[in-house]
Amino acid sequence: MRPLKIVMQAFGPYLNRCEVDFSRLGKSKLFLIAGPTGSGKTTILDAMSFALYGESTGSLRKWKEMRHTAAPQSVPTLTEVEFSLGQEAYRFARSYSQRTVKKRAGGTELKIETEASCYHWQKGHWKLMDSGPRVSAIAKELLGFTHDQFSQVIVLPQGEFRKLLVASSTEKESILETLFATGRWKQVTAAVVAAADQLKRQLTAASEERQNLLRLEQVDCFDALKQKLLEQETAFSEKKKQSLLLEQQLSAAQEALRQGLALHEQYECLSKAKERLSSMESNRSSIEEMRVRLEHARRAASLHPYWSACQSAQSIYQQKKSDLEAAIRSLKEAEEEYQSAGEKAKQLPSFQERAEAESGRIALLTRSVEQCQRLENARQNRASLQSQVTVLHSQQQSLAEECSQLDARLQKAQQFLQEQFDQIISRIPLLTAQVQELQTAVKERDAVKRLEQEVIKAQYAYGMAGQEVEDARISSVAADNAYLLMEKAAQADAAYWLASSLLPDEPCPVCGSTSHPALAVPAGGVPAPQQLEACRTAKQQAAEAFQRAESKLQQKKIVLENAQSQWQEANEIFSRRGIDARTLNATLERTQCQLDNAQAEEQKRPGYEKARDKIQAKLQLRSADLDRCRQEVSQAEQRLAAAIAAQEELSQSLSGAKGNASDYQKQLLAAKHLHESLKKQIESIQTALQEARVEHTKSLQAHAAAQKALEESISHFEQCRREWETQCLSLGVAPDEKHHDFYLPKEEMESLEQRILQFDRSYDLTKSQTKDLEQQLDGSSPPDLDALRTRQQEAQLQKSQSDTELGSLQARTASLKRTCEQLDDCIKRTAELEQQYTRTGGLGQLLSGKNPLKTPIHQFVLGVLLDDVVRTANLYFIRLSRGQYSLIRQDSQGGQGFRGLDLYVNDAHRGGTRSVKTLSGGELFLASLSLAFGLSDVVQSMAGGVHLDAIFIDEGFGTLDMETLEAAMRALDDIQASGRLVGIISHVRELRDRIPMRIEVSPDPHGGSSLQWKNDV
Repeated sequence: MRPLKIVMQAFGPYLNRCEVDFSRLGKSKLFLIAGPTGSGKTTILDAMSFALYGESTGSLRKWKEMRHTAAPQSVPTLTEVEFSLGQEAYRFARSYSQRTVKKRAGGTELKIETEASCYHWQKGHWKLMDSGPRVSAIAKELLGFTHDQFSQVIVLPQGEFRKLLVASSTEKESILETLFATGRWKQVTAAVVAAADQLKRQLTAASEERQNLLRLEQVDCFDALKQKLLEQETAFSEKKKQSLLLEQQLSAAQEALRQGLALHEQYECLSKAKERLSSMESNRSSIEEMRVRLEHARRAASLHPYWSACQSAQSIYQQKKSDLEAAIRSLKEAEEEYQSAGEKAKQLPSFQERAEAESGRIALLTRSVEQCQRLENARQNRASLQSQVTVLHSQQQSLAEECSQLDARLQKAQQFLQEQFDQIISRIPLLTAQVQELQTAVKERDAVKRLEQEVIKAQYAYGMAGQEVEDARISSVAADNAYLLMEKAAQADAAYWLASSLLPDEPCPVCGSTSHPALAVPAGGVPAPQQLEACRTAKQQAAEAFQRAESKLQQKKIVLENAQSQWQEANEIFSRRGIDARTLNATLERTQCQLDNAQAEEQKRPGYEKARDKIQAKLQLRSADLDRCRQEVSQAEQRLAAAIAAQEELSQSLSGAKGNASDYQKQLLAAKHLHESLKKQIESIQTALQEARVEHTKSLQAHAAAQKALEESISHFEQCRREWETQCLSLGVAPDEKHHDFYLPKEEMESLEQRILQFDRSYDLTKSQTKDLEQQLDGSSPPDLDALRTRQQEAQLQKSQSDTELGSLQARTASLKRTCEQLDDCIKRTAELEQQYTRTGGLGQLLSGKNPLKTPIHQFVLGVLLDDVVRTANLYFIRLSRGQYSLIRQDSQGGQGFRGLDLYVNDAHRGGTRSVKTLSGGELFLASLSLAFGLSDVVQSMAGGVHLDAIFIDEGFGTLDMETLEAAMRALDDIQASGRLVGIISHVRELRDRIPMRIEVSPDPHGGSSLQWKNDV
């Protein structure tokens, strides 16, 4: 994974949008992030971590804490990172914004919104992969790292590893737990021990529960409890049979009581029916009055339409009479208006004569105004032409100046092209030769470095082979000593050794007998022949191993001498060039930059020539425009002379007129106004006369219509009155009687009919019910309900007592069943808990340190992880120390304190091991730097993620002296030679002189920070 670009906005100290484009590094693999303390150097890495995982590198700060305090609400906090994985490119982005919203209940609140998205570069554009909470999971899938692992491998806190080197085992425990997050093994151990304690408590509780259940039932064992349950079930069965018999007796008593209650209810119904029948007889007279009232209402209903029609006709007659009186008044008013309009119409001839006189005057004034207008137009035309001539003169002068400027630019462009060729392009062959020579020198220098690395590896291999020879020699001497001691012990008991060599049926070399009934037994401490033979074999193997180690040492020595010879030869070839290897890259980059600039200028030359040709073409166009402008000036001057002559001719034709165009225009407007006023008066008189004539005609028509409507209403009223009288006579009643007093609405008549019908039905029904009940109860007598209730209550009491006893027996039986089930479950649970406690307790003892190694699990894990880190760190440390040093871990078991994590350094040049505290400052820095790189590689391998092609070293350079700093820079040069991008975060000023490529972070005057790339090559 290699970062390509980092974008920040309103993030940490960066208020404005800032971009860190790593493509600016070019071929450089080492760069510096410099700036004063607190300016925001590490914030650049936090931005990358936030974009990927939504957390800072140390998980100490959240989104809200990273937002710039001066950022307005309209500007969101934004982080983006673009990176490559092999041939693929990805972009992750996150934003955090705040806005104030109003609550429904009043007031405001701050609403937080966060967004996250990730993209994949496909077919020339960014394609969205996903957004929302899954973005962090996608980052983990792509990189293979959790957030904590990414923080460990991307940023190396140099000071922590210096502490780790020189710390004791006890102090290393807390440091390693922080670096590897191995505290979870302590948590696992505590959790297993706690689980074992919990199981033990549960086992004790289960045993107590079993004893309590037996004690509660007053039995000694589970079998006695089962026998007690069997006896209780037998008693419950007998009691249940007795309860069924009492239930039958209770049912018979309840049936007798039900029949008695039914007979008693029939007697009650008969009594109530007789009472209702007597009440209806007393109300019969009021029902008859209702029948008479209903008959009168029906007769009034048949006369009501005729009476209503007569009343309506009379109302219409009164209305038409009022309409006729209003029409007479309107006719009188219309006649008066018509006479008034006739008087005004007599003035029309005088108004018409005045209007015709004003029309003639308007024609004369119009001709005068037109002549004055033509004179004014001639004056304006002369002024316009004069202005055009002036403008054309100005354009002619401007074009002349522009042609002069273009000619000067053309001369300058030709001079520039000549100087460019002489000073830059002509040097391309020389610069090309210099670049080729420097590139050859770089290859020779790289070959020297590669051979130097091979020499270092050969030295390390030779040193390790020497160590193997020493170890083999010591082992061989020890094997020889062991064999001599064992052989001496064997010779001390000759009888046993002779007896052990005897074979069946073979003669004894001492007595000659072939029978060996009592062989000699060995004395204490005498080895067996097999042991002696095994010791002899071990001695031979140790001697052979020593010979192989010496042979291997000679081979490694030959390899070392060959490597040193090749390195010296390559170094002599490179030294003949007389070039400083430290400045070779800078010289090559500077020369290559000059060559690139010269070639770029050569590629730009056609563009410059094209620009010169454009200037020349433009000069030709402007010269043509200047000639055309001169012709236009001549033509405009001729048109101006013609306009002056026309103006003078018009002035002579109006020389006898009185007044000017403005006076004539005012008189014309006044004449037109008077003419329009006279026309409006004439039209108003004619309109008023016509309207009065029309209104008079309408009034005459309205009067005739009102007179006719009145006559029709009188005729209609007479016809309705005759129909009313005819209907009254047909019904046999007098027309002058007030029949409408008996009239009832339809709803009231229907209600009255319903009441009468309901009474008749209720009376007939009650009479029929009384007759039926008397027939049913004929020959019977009222029942004795008290006796029946007493019998039923006695049966109910017996049944309740039996049910109570039965319930008690059932509850006791159920209680015993539950106790048996609980006891059986408790016995099974106890057995299962014993098995779990045996497994968990044993595991807890193993994890706690009660094992053959006498080492707790978290100490063992820390030792294994530290071994991996040391093994990987030695790959760097051996190379950085030119094969002299390597780190080893002291292994120790048991004890009260924390042991087995102490680090020592193995010196291949001097031989032996010693404490890391004996290293010099520069050597200690190289060891801590190697340890940091080792941790990074181990975390990546443990996570199974992709390899990070970029790494950042945070501080650690401020305490180095110049010699150590020089050694550190050489080490970093070796590291970046492997292809890894190395960024150093530091405020040390000396590093700026040694690292040309850097990102300068500087405080902003407005309270933030800004950054920019700088290259001092």
